[in-house]
Amino acid sequence: MLKSLIACTLAAATLTTSYAEQYLLDKKGFVGPVGTRLKSTVETEMNDLKLDILGLPEPTVMMGLEKSSEQTFVEVTSPNSYRTTIAIDKKVSESRMNGKLMPADPKKANPLLSTPVIYSFANKEWSAKGEKANLTPEQLKKVNHELAKMNSEESLYTYKPKKVGDKWEVDLAKTGFGLLEGEEAPFAGKAKVSFLNVEMLKGHKCAKLEVVLKAQGRTGMDDNAPDMTMQGTVIVFRSIELMVDMEATGSLRMGIKANNGPITLTGGGTMSINERVTINK
Repeated sequence: MLKSLIACTLAAATLTTSYAEQYLLDKKGFVGPVGTRLKSTVETEMNDLKLDILGLPEPTVMMGLEKSSEQTFVEVTSPNSYRTTIAIDKKVSESRMNGKLMPADPKKANPLLSTPVIYSFANKEWSAKGEKANLTPEQLKKVNHELAKMNSEESLYTYKPKKVGDKWEVDLAKTGFGLLEGEEAPFAGKAKVSFLNVEMLKGHKCAKLEVVLKAQGRTGMDDNAPDMTMQGTVIVFRSIELMVDMEATGSLRMGIKANNGPITLTGGGTMSINERVTINK
């Protein structure tokens, strides 16, 4: 009798595992229902930046902070296209050299600020254009940077159905992660993703995911560009219906190392990430 019960329990567990509900978390070219509107707010902050500079007449330590906030409005305009408009793009930074406040670098305005851009998917590829006028060269540079990521080979969430408990690893270079504006070399590294649960957030059924990143690359393509490493964990709530990240919070530890002749620079800091999306259908 006991053996029969154990056998039945094992069989039931096997069936439950085999038929656990699966969810497609990303699909190439998916835009969502026409008329869907969302507001995305992304905030980052690094307030513990510390860089040791050697090779100067005296040992030098640079301390700094970086904050950014960007708000974007998105509307699905057709079964294969959507409009984006960046409404806010603010950046604040401060640096001190051996305790002395340094003059702030002038901040360059985002060329796409208040400029509606239409992204369209056709023939298995994303393209973009200005909604009201042709884009300027500076605007095209920003848009092409985004398209390079959108047309990358892989997705962080893959294009295959997943179920709670699944774990997978993604080659970050194939997702366009860390791709520099105007450059072709993305960061190398891996992302380990765990499907933790299915939960409701703001009335939307979401996949709760843990993303563990470990990557390395360069902050530019010239010979003197600093090397950078980053690692950390981000918790993501992704709408299963709309395939949109509703919320992403976490932190990444950044490491920086550079050599410029006799001068070397090493250090880093921790960047916090807070992304929130509200949806009006």
